[in-house]
Amino acid sequence: MVLDNYSNGALERLGIGYEWGSAINPRIIYCSIKGFLAGPYETRPYLDELAQMEGGLAYVTGLPGRPMRAAASVVDIGAASYGVIGILAALYCRHLTGGGQDIRSGLFETTVFWMNQHFTRVQLAGDSPGPRNPDSASASSMGGAMGWGVYQLFETRDSKQIFIAVTTNRHWSKLCALLGLSSLSTDPELDSNAKRAINRQRFIVELVDAVKQFDLPDLMLLLREADVPYAPVNRPVDLVDEPHLNIGHHLLEVTLSDGRTFKLPTLPVTIGSHRYEVRLPPPALGEHTRAVLTELGYLPAEIDTLEATHTVLQSERMLAIDSFSV
Repeated sequence: MVLDNYSNGALERLGIGYEWGSAINPRIIYCSIKGFLAGPYETRPYLDELAQMEGGLAYVTGLPGRPMRAAASVVDIGAASYGVIGILAALYCRHLTGGGQDIRSGLFETTVFWMNQHFTRVQLAGDSPGPRNPDSASASSMGGAMGWGVYQLFETRDSKQIFIAVTTNRHWSKLCALLGLSSLSTDPELDSNAKRAINRQRFIVELVDAVKQFDLPDLMLLLREADVPYAPVNRPVDLVDEPHLNIGHHLLEVTLSDGRTFKLPTLPVTIGSHRYEVRLPPPALGEHTRAVLTELGYLPAEIDTLEATHTVLQSERMLAIDSFSV
């Protein structure tokens, strides 16, 4: 078993990636926690808070114009938990086939998966959830956090918001260069994160003003090219047509009985080359009870008994297991 949360491609560059490992031991299982799964964004550096912004979570958690991160690093924890699910599936698969798996779990896709209820509302009801009512929560600080000198939301010229995170000196020098603030990158009092965190009031206004000279799409392109961690603040409605999710096949199209279609996010973990698919259409309440139980190995007579004893609920009621009878 090999676990890693290095940046995308790091193990491959070191020559110890999954292909190398599986050549030595075909039963080996790799589990990687990445910023993104396969797709256009997979090489971007990424962090928990960026995922909360870009995945829509911060938008619906925060106040109007003031997206908020969760108070705990829930995306890091969630992505790791989905990775464990992938490991368990890989262990079962190895028991059946003798082969290992290359498992990946994504921070961005984890956040999007949590937005699945909003996907349905946006597409079928035209109802896009907004931020919280200002009376329901207190405002959060726009300043730096997590011990980093630059780790916050900025406003762009086109009145959009973007979260920028500087966690290395390379990020700092690249950000200063693309914003035209080279004097900051050579300032000896700002040449480490510890110094930037202490002295952030000296430079943060310059960064804020510099970011306001760019429209969001242009700034995102520059940050992407410079390999500086960033995330736009997305609403749930923005995620339906999000390029990375669609090109990377991380959304599934679901067709209702009336012919309408909508998209839902897949689980935020990949297992080798396996692809997720919609095997059954969304059911009426209890519609697939017998089909599901049959697939699990129950015989028709056994299913009849389960229905007769109300161990499973069918017809107009949802499939459920009666916890008092098992």
